[in-house]
Amino acid sequence: MGPTDVTRKIDQAIEWGLGVVMFFLPISMPVVSVALICSVALWCGKLLLTRQVRWRRTPLDLPVCVFVLCGIVSILWGSPDKFFSLYNFGYLMGHYILTYCLITQNLTSYEQVKKLFRLLFLSASVTAAYGVYQYLYGGDISQYRWVDGDQFPDLRVRLYSTMENPNIYAGFLVIVIALAVGMLLTITERRKRLRYAVMICGLSVCLTLTYSRGAWISFLGTLALLGVIRNTRLLWLLIIGPLLAIWINPTLLERLTSIVNPTDTSSTLRLALWESSLAMLLEHPLTGIGWGAYWLVYPAYDFFINDGQTTIYHAHNMFLNIGAELGFPGLLSFIWLLISVMRLAVAAHRSCRNPGLCGAALGLVTAFTALIINGLTDHVLFNIQMSILLWALMAFTVVIHFAAPRNIPLQVDEKRQG
Repeated sequence: MGPTDVTRKIDQAIEWGLGVVMFFLPISMPVVSVALICSVALWCGKLLLTRQVRWRRTPLDLPVCVFVLCGIVSILWGSPDKFFSLYNFGYLMGHYILTYCLITQNLTSYEQVKKLFRLLFLSASVTAAYGVYQYLYGGDISQYRWVDGDQFPDLRVRLYSTMENPNIYAGFLVIVIALAVGMLLTITERRKRLRYAVMICGLSVCLTLTYSRGAWISFLGTLALLGVIRNTRLLWLLIIGPLLAIWINPTLLERLTSIVNPTDTSSTLRLALWESSLAMLLEHPLTGIGWGAYWLVYPAYDFFINDGQTTIYHAHNMFLNIGAELGFPGLLSFIWLLISVMRLAVAAHRSCRNPGLCGAALGLVTAFTALIINGLTDHVLFNIQMSILLWALMAFTVVIHFAAPRNIPLQVDEKRQG
């Protein structure tokens, strides 16, 4: 077996490693970490074997570097516990950057991306099946304080499957559903359309059973976007879907209308957290309070809970939380990153010739839109699995963007050494 055959085997192994990451992402974080480490080791081994330094420049390099730099600045000049923030930053950002680099530097075609998407969809389906079992036989979840017992005395079970809580799982489902719907709209083969439709319906039922109001709004927002830019018939789902769900389960209407109910503790808590987070941002506009330090600093800005036994880890608003921890520069760099990746996805959708690739690009546009809308009422990126998913989708967007114009593998710059 020659060096070329060995590198081909290594490339295949790296792709398998990324497949493990995508499948186990919502299931087991330790498995994801091990798969990432093994894939990076294989990548480094390939570079040593070929004696070539390969680095593919991507359109997101600059906003990614600025965002990382803002995180470092917030630690050095903003955090009250620099050791904790530095450790947290290294662990989390290490996972994010490794995921992004592994995908952008080792995948070169839509076919590779499609395989990983399928594994993500399969994983989501597995968690949905487990979630339904959990919903039917998992017992009372009122002990977790995910529901205001006085406001919703009949709501005893919320589906959360393999993830930490219903809101995070709902955020995951919204992104996967948005990605799948975008792909469904461009599929012409009847069997594939049926499989995607069944999967989307099943995941949508699970999304409903999470009782996550912000995720519901995000889901409806993505449907509205797709209805406007792709198929106006989807707009009927904005009316038929909610009415059908409420007819089957009247509790959904009570849960949804509670958003504007001033007696709902969840809604009033969010408003208080947003006010406190805005105060943090305004008092630390340049450096923020430090990466991951929200739970350390919040007690100094707490005017609502006033309970030393309660720890608040995030602001329940993605943008305010990032702004509070990283300051205005960090918030602007994150928005810049989101805008840049959205533009790449839109450009790929417009320029691609392959229907499947076009659908993947459309799915990515709607997935990022879902994250943005959901981020207005929650901060699902506080969960490491959700953040890894975001960085993976950004990397997939880069691969698809370059592959879209002619549907050919990306070109790489090579620098030979020794």
